[in-house]
Amino acid sequence: MTQNQHSEEVQQVDAVGKKVNLLTNLYNIDREQDAPIHREVNKNDDAQSYVDKLINDSQENPNKRFYHFTSDSSPIYSSIISFFTQKNEGSIETLFNFECKKIADRLLRAEKNTADTYPGIRPPKRGSLITTMEQIDSDLRLTIAKIETEEFLDDIDLKLLSGLPYNKKALKTAIINVTLLEDDELHIDITVTDTNSTISKYWTTDFLEVTEVVGDAKNTLNSFTEIEKVISKSLKTKSPADYTELRNNLVGYFKTQSSFQLENMIEYVFGDYQIENEDIKIDDIRGKVKDLATKQKFDTHFDIISKEIKARFRRTYKVTNDIEIRTNGHIEGLKHMIHSAVNAKGEKVLEIKIEDEKIFQQFNFDKKTEENID
Repeated sequence: MTQNQHSEEVQQVDAVGKKVNLLTNLYNIDREQDAPIHREVNKNDDAQSYVDKLINDSQENPNKRFYHFTSDSSPIYSSIISFFTQKNEGSIETLFNFECKKIADRLLRAEKNTADTYPGIRPPKRGSLITTMEQIDSDLRLTIAKIETEEFLDDIDLKLLSGLPYNKKALKTAIINVTLLEDDELHIDITVTDTNSTISKYWTTDFLEVTEVVGDAKNTLNSFTEIEKVISKSLKTKSPADYTELRNNLVGYFKTQSSFQLENMIEYVFGDYQIENEDIKIDDIRGKVKDLATKQKFDTHFDIISKEIKARFRRTYKVTNDIEIRTNGHIEGLKHMIHSAVNAKGEKVLEIKIEDEKIFQQFNFDKKTEENID
Protein backbone atom coordinates (compact mmCIF):
# COMPACT_ATOMS: atom_id res chain seq x y z
CA MET A 1 0.00 0.00 0.00
CA THR A 2 1.40 3.37 -0.99
CA GLN A 3 0.64 6.91 0.06
CA ASN A 4 1.61 10.24 -1.42
CA GLN A 5 0.72 13.84 -0.77
CA HIS A 6 -2.69 13.80 -2.42
CA SER A 7 -4.57 10.59 -1.74
CA GLU A 8 -4.75 7.39 0.13
CA GLU A 9 -5.60 3.87 -0.97
CA VAL A 10 -7.69 1.70 1.32
CA GLN A 11 -8.88 -1.85 0.75
CA GLN A 12 -12.38 -2.65 1.96
CA VAL A 13 -14.97 -5.35 1.38
CA ASP A 14 -18.49 -4.44 0.28
CA ALA A 15 -21.77 -6.03 1.34
CA VAL A 16 -21.47 -8.94 -1.11
CA GLY A 17 -17.84 -9.69 -0.33
CA LYS A 18 -16.14 -8.16 -3.39
CA LYS A 19 -12.80 -6.48 -2.85
CA VAL A 20 -13.03 -2.70 -3.00
CA ASN A 21 -9.98 -0.53 -3.62
CA LEU A 22 -10.75 2.98 -2.41
CA LEU A 23 -8.87 6.12 -3.36
CA THR A 24 -9.86 9.39 -1.70
CA ASN A 25 -9.07 13.02 -2.48
CA LEU A 26 -10.24 16.28 -0.87
CA TYR A 27 -10.00 19.91 -1.99
CA ASN A 28 -11.39 23.07 -0.42
CA ILE A 29 -13.35 25.13 -2.95
CA ASP A 30 -13.63 28.87 -2.33
CA ARG A 31 -14.58 31.40 -5.02
CA GLU A 32 -12.43 33.99 -3.25
CA GLN A 33 -9.33 31.88 -3.92
CA ASP A 34 -7.47 31.52 -7.22
CA ALA A 35 -7.14 27.76 -6.94
CA PRO A 36 -8.54 24.82 -4.96
CA ILE A 37 -6.66 24.02 -1.75
CA HIS A 38 -5.73 20.39 -1.18
CA ARG A 39 -6.28 18.78 2.23
CA GLU A 40 -4.83 15.48 3.42
CA VAL A 41 -7.17 12.61 4.18
CA ASN A 42 -5.42 10.37 6.69
CA LYS A 43 -6.76 6.85 7.13
CA ASN A 44 -6.06 7.00 10.86
CA ASP A 45 -8.02 10.20 11.23
CA ASP A 46 -11.74 10.94 11.59
CA ALA A 47 -11.60 12.19 8.01
CA GLN A 48 -11.70 8.67 6.58
CA SER A 49 -14.78 7.71 8.61
CA TYR A 50 -16.36 10.98 7.44
CA VAL A 51 -15.71 9.96 3.82
CA ASP A 52 -17.09 6.45 4.42
CA LYS A 53 -20.28 7.89 5.90
CA LEU A 54 -20.55 10.35 3.03
CA ILE A 55 -20.35 7.54 0.46
CA ASN A 56 -22.99 5.47 2.27
CA ASP A 57 -25.34 8.43 2.68
CA SER A 58 -24.97 9.34 -0.99
CA GLN A 59 -25.66 5.82 -2.25
CA GLU A 60 -28.69 5.42 0.02
CA ASN A 61 -30.22 8.82 -0.76
CA PRO A 62 -33.76 8.10 -2.06
CA ASN A 63 -34.02 11.49 -3.81
CA LYS A 64 -31.95 11.14 -6.95
CA ARG A 65 -31.95 11.61 -10.69
CA PHE A 66 -30.33 9.72 -13.55
CA TYR A 67 -28.14 11.46 -16.12
CA HIS A 68 -25.84 10.74 -19.04
CA PHE A 69 -22.85 12.66 -20.34
CA THR A 70 -23.79 15.32 -22.88
CA SER A 71 -20.86 14.29 -25.08
CA ASP A 72 -17.73 12.16 -25.07
CA SER A 73 -15.68 15.35 -24.96
CA SER A 74 -16.78 16.12 -21.39
CA PRO A 75 -13.68 16.51 -19.18
CA ILE A 76 -15.23 14.38 -16.44
CA TYR A 77 -15.99 11.68 -19.01
CA SER A 78 -12.36 11.77 -20.15
CA SER A 79 -11.22 11.34 -16.55
CA ILE A 80 -13.54 8.35 -16.14
CA ILE A 81 -12.09 6.66 -19.23
CA SER A 82 -8.56 7.27 -17.99
CA PHE A 83 -9.41 5.77 -14.60
CA PHE A 84 -11.03 2.69 -16.10
CA THR A 85 -8.33 1.90 -18.65
CA GLN A 86 -5.53 2.25 -16.09
CA LYS A 87 -7.25 1.03 -12.91
CA ASN A 88 -5.02 -2.06 -12.60
CA GLU A 89 -1.74 -0.28 -13.24
CA GLY A 90 0.70 0.77 -10.55
CA SER A 91 0.40 4.41 -11.59
CA ILE A 92 -3.36 4.61 -10.91
CA GLU A 93 -2.90 6.59 -7.69
CA THR A 94 -0.77 9.21 -9.43
CA LEU A 95 -3.31 9.42 -12.25
CA PHE A 96 -6.17 9.71 -9.74
CA ASN A 97 -4.50 12.65 -7.99
CA PHE A 98 -3.80 14.36 -11.30
CA GLU A 99 -7.39 13.98 -12.52
CA CYS A 100 -8.85 15.04 -9.15
CA LYS A 101 -6.92 18.30 -9.35
CA LYS A 102 -8.43 18.90 -12.81
CA ILE A 103 -11.90 18.10 -11.47
CA ALA A 104 -11.46 20.51 -8.55
CA ASP A 105 -10.21 23.25 -10.90
CA ARG A 106 -13.26 22.69 -13.08
CA LEU A 107 -15.69 23.00 -10.16
CA LEU A 108 -14.07 26.23 -8.99
CA ARG A 109 -14.38 27.71 -12.50
CA ALA A 110 -18.02 26.61 -12.70
CA GLU A 111 -18.84 28.25 -9.36
CA LYS A 112 -17.08 31.49 -10.28
CA ASN A 113 -18.83 31.56 -13.65
CA THR A 114 -22.23 31.02 -12.00
CA ALA A 115 -21.65 33.85 -9.52
CA ASP A 116 -20.55 36.22 -12.32
CA THR A 117 -23.33 35.25 -14.74
CA TYR A 118 -26.20 35.35 -12.25
CA PRO A 119 -25.39 38.10 -9.74
CA GLY A 120 -29.01 38.30 -8.57
CA ILE A 121 -29.13 34.80 -7.13
CA ARG A 122 -27.32 33.34 -4.14
CA PRO A 123 -23.88 32.20 -5.33
CA PRO A 124 -22.46 28.74 -4.56
CA LYS A 125 -21.20 28.56 -1.00
CA ARG A 126 -17.68 27.75 0.08
CA GLY A 127 -17.13 24.06 0.70
CA SER A 128 -15.08 20.95 0.08
CA LEU A 129 -14.94 18.63 -2.91
CA ILE A 130 -14.45 14.99 -2.00
CA THR A 131 -13.70 12.53 -4.79
CA THR A 132 -13.47 8.78 -4.24
CA MET A 133 -12.78 5.91 -6.61
CA GLU A 134 -13.80 2.35 -5.81
CA GLN A 135 -12.79 -0.72 -7.81
CA ILE A 136 -15.30 -3.50 -7.26
CA ASP A 137 -14.03 -6.54 -9.17
CA SER A 138 -13.81 -5.28 -12.75
CA ASP A 139 -16.27 -2.41 -12.20
CA LEU A 140 -15.45 1.14 -11.21
CA ARG A 141 -17.39 3.65 -9.13
CA LEU A 142 -16.49 7.31 -8.87
CA THR A 143 -18.21 9.48 -6.25
CA ILE A 144 -17.88 13.26 -6.54
CA ALA A 145 -19.36 15.22 -3.64
CA LYS A 146 -19.48 18.92 -2.76
CA ILE A 147 -20.22 19.65 0.92
CA GLU A 148 -20.97 23.23 1.89
CA THR A 149 -19.00 24.68 4.80
CA GLU A 150 -21.01 25.63 7.89
CA GLU A 151 -20.17 27.96 10.77
CA PHE A 152 -20.44 26.81 14.38
CA LEU A 153 -19.56 28.05 17.86
CA ASP A 154 -16.77 26.08 19.50
CA ASP A 155 -18.06 24.79 22.86
CA ILE A 156 -14.69 25.18 24.60
CA ASP A 157 -13.26 28.51 23.47
CA LEU A 158 -16.66 29.89 22.36
CA LYS A 159 -15.12 31.08 19.11
CA LEU A 160 -16.86 31.10 15.75
CA LEU A 161 -15.32 28.39 13.57
CA SER A 162 -16.16 26.83 10.22
CA GLY A 163 -16.01 23.27 8.97
CA LEU A 164 -17.84 20.37 7.36
CA PRO A 165 -21.10 19.31 9.06
CA TYR A 166 -21.20 15.65 10.06
CA ASN A 167 -24.91 14.90 9.84
CA LYS A 168 -27.19 17.45 8.17
CA LYS A 169 -25.09 18.43 5.18
CA ALA A 170 -25.84 20.77 2.28
CA LEU A 171 -24.63 18.26 -0.26
CA LYS A 172 -24.41 17.69 -4.00
CA THR A 173 -23.17 14.37 -5.35
CA ALA A 174 -22.56 12.51 -8.58
CA ILE A 175 -22.18 8.74 -8.38
CA ILE A 176 -20.75 7.35 -11.61
CA ASN A 177 -20.75 3.58 -12.10
CA VAL A 178 -18.71 2.14 -14.97
CA THR A 179 -19.20 -1.46 -16.13
CA LEU A 180 -17.43 -3.34 -18.92
CA LEU A 181 -20.01 -5.22 -21.00
CA GLU A 182 -19.41 -8.49 -22.86
CA ASP A 183 -18.86 -6.67 -26.15
CA ASP A 184 -16.10 -4.59 -24.50
CA GLU A 185 -18.34 -1.53 -24.47
CA LEU A 186 -18.42 0.62 -21.35
CA HIS A 187 -21.79 1.18 -19.67
CA ILE A 188 -21.90 4.35 -17.56
CA ASP A 189 -24.66 5.12 -15.04
CA ILE A 190 -24.73 8.59 -13.48
CA THR A 191 -26.84 9.32 -10.41
CA VAL A 192 -27.03 12.90 -9.13
CA THR A 193 -28.37 14.04 -5.77
CA ASP A 194 -28.81 17.47 -4.22
CA THR A 195 -30.13 18.30 -0.76
CA ASN A 196 -31.60 21.50 -2.22
CA SER A 197 -35.20 21.28 -3.42
CA THR A 198 -33.94 21.67 -7.00
CA ILE A 199 -30.78 20.14 -8.44
CA SER A 200 -28.39 23.02 -9.15
CA LYS A 201 -27.85 23.66 -12.86
CA TYR A 202 -24.25 24.71 -12.41
CA TRP A 203 -23.52 21.30 -10.86
CA THR A 204 -25.02 19.28 -13.73
CA THR A 205 -24.59 21.57 -16.74
CA ASP A 206 -21.44 23.62 -16.14
CA PHE A 207 -19.44 21.22 -13.98
CA LEU A 208 -20.43 17.65 -14.85
CA GLU A 209 -21.75 18.37 -18.38
CA VAL A 210 -24.57 15.85 -18.06
CA THR A 211 -28.17 15.74 -19.29
CA GLU A 212 -31.22 14.15 -17.69
CA VAL A 213 -32.11 10.70 -18.99
CA VAL A 214 -35.80 11.52 -18.45
CA GLY A 215 -37.06 15.12 -18.68
CA ASP A 216 -39.11 16.93 -16.05
CA ALA A 217 -42.35 16.69 -18.02
CA LYS A 218 -42.16 12.93 -18.48
CA ASN A 219 -41.05 12.44 -14.88
CA THR A 220 -44.07 14.44 -13.70
CA LEU A 221 -46.48 12.34 -15.75
CA ASN A 222 -44.86 9.00 -14.93
CA SER A 223 -44.56 9.62 -11.20
CA PHE A 224 -48.14 10.87 -10.78
CA THR A 225 -49.46 7.95 -12.83
CA GLU A 226 -47.52 5.28 -10.95
CA ILE A 227 -48.22 6.66 -7.46
CA GLU A 228 -51.91 7.15 -8.24
CA LYS A 229 -52.01 3.57 -9.51
CA VAL A 230 -50.66 2.22 -6.20
CA ILE A 231 -53.19 4.25 -4.19
CA SER A 232 -56.02 3.16 -6.48
CA LYS A 233 -55.19 -0.56 -6.41
CA SER A 234 -54.76 -0.51 -2.66
CA LEU A 235 -57.83 1.51 -1.67
CA LYS A 236 -60.36 2.35 -4.38
CA THR A 237 -62.40 -0.83 -3.87
CA LYS A 238 -61.51 -1.75 -0.28
CA SER A 239 -61.77 1.73 1.21
CA PRO A 240 -63.16 4.35 -1.20
CA ALA A 241 -63.15 7.18 1.37
CA ASP A 242 -59.45 6.68 2.11
CA TYR A 243 -58.75 6.52 -1.62
CA THR A 244 -60.49 9.86 -2.16
CA GLU A 245 -58.60 11.55 0.68
CA LEU A 246 -55.13 10.24 -0.23
CA ARG A 247 -55.59 10.91 -3.92
CA ASN A 248 -56.62 14.45 -3.00
CA ASN A 249 -53.36 14.74 -1.02
CA LEU A 250 -51.40 13.51 -4.04
CA VAL A 251 -53.04 16.11 -6.27
CA GLY A 252 -52.24 18.73 -3.65
CA TYR A 253 -48.55 17.83 -3.68
CA PHE A 254 -48.22 18.04 -7.45
CA LYS A 255 -50.27 21.23 -7.61
CA THR A 256 -48.49 23.18 -4.85
CA GLN A 257 -44.87 21.97 -4.95
CA SER A 258 -42.32 23.20 -7.47
CA SER A 259 -40.07 20.15 -7.21
CA PHE A 260 -40.50 16.45 -6.49
CA GLN A 261 -38.51 14.65 -3.80
CA LEU A 262 -39.66 11.15 -2.97
CA GLU A 263 -39.36 11.40 0.81
CA ASN A 264 -41.07 14.81 0.90
CA MET A 265 -43.90 13.53 -1.30
CA ILE A 266 -44.50 10.48 0.91
CA GLU A 267 -44.63 12.69 4.01
CA TYR A 268 -47.01 15.16 2.31
CA VAL A 269 -49.41 12.50 1.01
CA PHE A 270 -49.39 10.04 3.91
CA GLY A 271 -47.90 11.95 6.85
CA ASP A 272 -49.84 11.08 10.01
CA TYR A 273 -53.04 10.29 8.06
CA GLN A 274 -55.47 8.22 10.11
CA ILE A 275 -56.96 5.62 7.80
CA GLU A 276 -60.74 5.09 7.93
CA ASN A 277 -60.58 1.34 7.26
CA GLU A 278 -58.68 -0.21 10.17
CA ASP A 279 -58.19 -3.47 8.23
CA ILE A 280 -55.77 -1.70 5.90
CA LYS A 281 -52.21 -0.94 6.95
CA ILE A 282 -51.20 2.44 5.58
CA ASP A 283 -47.52 1.61 6.05
CA ASP A 284 -47.91 -1.14 3.44
CA ILE A 285 -49.16 1.39 0.90
CA ARG A 286 -46.42 3.81 1.86
CA GLY A 287 -43.89 1.01 1.30
CA LYS A 288 -45.29 0.20 -2.15
CA VAL A 289 -44.93 3.83 -3.19
CA LYS A 290 -41.37 3.92 -1.88
CA ASP A 291 -40.56 0.73 -3.79
CA LEU A 292 -41.41 2.49 -7.06
CA ALA A 293 -37.99 4.15 -6.80
CA THR A 294 -36.23 0.80 -7.26
CA LYS A 295 -38.24 0.05 -10.40
CA GLN A 296 -36.90 3.25 -12.05
CA LYS A 297 -40.30 4.21 -13.43
CA PHE A 298 -39.30 7.81 -12.71
CA ASP A 299 -36.53 9.81 -11.07
CA THR A 300 -37.00 10.61 -7.41
CA HIS A 301 -35.84 14.25 -7.63
CA PHE A 302 -36.98 16.59 -10.41
CA ASP A 303 -38.86 19.81 -11.14
CA ILE A 304 -42.64 19.35 -11.34
CA ILE A 305 -44.31 20.48 -14.58
CA SER A 306 -47.89 20.57 -13.32
CA LYS A 307 -49.42 21.46 -16.70
CA GLU A 308 -48.50 17.94 -17.85
CA ILE A 309 -51.09 16.45 -15.48
CA LYS A 310 -53.52 19.34 -15.08
CA ALA A 311 -56.31 17.33 -16.69
CA ARG A 312 -55.67 14.51 -14.21
CA PHE A 313 -56.42 16.86 -11.31
CA ARG A 314 -60.08 17.10 -12.33
CA ARG A 315 -62.59 14.48 -11.22
CA THR A 316 -66.28 14.10 -12.06
CA TYR A 317 -68.64 12.17 -9.77
CA LYS A 318 -72.04 11.06 -11.03
CA VAL A 319 -74.54 11.62 -8.21
CA THR A 320 -77.71 10.86 -10.17
CA ASN A 321 -78.57 10.63 -13.85
CA ASP A 322 -79.12 14.39 -13.79
CA ILE A 323 -76.51 15.64 -11.29
CA GLU A 324 -72.72 15.50 -11.39
CA ILE A 325 -70.08 16.96 -9.05
CA ARG A 326 -66.76 18.03 -10.51
CA THR A 327 -63.60 18.81 -8.56
CA ASN A 328 -60.94 20.88 -10.31
CA GLY A 329 -57.95 20.04 -8.15
CA HIS A 330 -56.79 19.69 -4.58
CA ILE A 331 -59.42 20.52 -1.93
CA GLU A 332 -58.06 21.77 1.38
CA GLY A 333 -59.82 19.99 4.26
CA LEU A 334 -61.72 17.74 1.87
CA LYS A 335 -63.68 15.74 4.46
CA HIS A 336 -64.90 19.00 6.04
CA MET A 337 -66.03 20.39 2.67
CA ILE A 338 -68.00 17.41 1.40
CA HIS A 339 -69.05 14.18 3.04
CA SER A 340 -71.71 11.49 2.92
CA ALA A 341 -74.55 11.31 5.43
CA VAL A 342 -77.87 9.59 6.07
CA ASN A 343 -80.83 11.89 6.72
CA ALA A 344 -83.77 11.37 9.07
CA LYS A 345 -85.63 9.42 6.38
CA GLY A 346 -82.75 6.99 5.96
CA GLU A 347 -81.78 8.44 2.60
CA LYS A 348 -78.13 8.66 1.56
CA VAL A 349 -77.17 12.24 0.82
CA LEU A 350 -74.09 14.36 0.18
CA GLU A 351 -73.54 17.42 2.34
CA ILE A 352 -71.42 20.16 0.77
CA LYS A 353 -70.13 23.19 2.63
CA ILE A 354 -71.16 26.33 0.72
CA GLU A 355 -69.08 29.51 0.79
CA ASP A 356 -71.00 31.42 -1.88
CA GLU A 357 -74.22 32.96 -0.50
CA LYS A 358 -75.86 33.13 -3.93
CA ILE A 359 -75.33 29.44 -4.55
CA PHE A 360 -76.66 28.66 -1.08
CA GLN A 361 -79.84 30.66 -1.73
CA GLN A 362 -80.42 28.94 -5.07
CA PHE A 363 -80.89 25.64 -3.24
CA ASN A 364 -82.45 26.99 -0.03
CA PHE A 365 -85.81 25.33 -0.59
CA ASP A 366 -88.66 25.62 1.89
CA LYS A 367 -88.69 22.54 4.12
CA LYS A 368 -92.51 22.42 4.26
CA THR A 369 -92.74 22.44 0.48
CA GLU A 370 -90.22 19.61 0.37
CA GLU A 371 -92.28 17.57 2.87
CA ASN A 372 -95.48 18.11 0.86
CA ILE A 373 -93.75 16.91 -2.30
CA ASP A 374 -92.65 13.75 -0.48
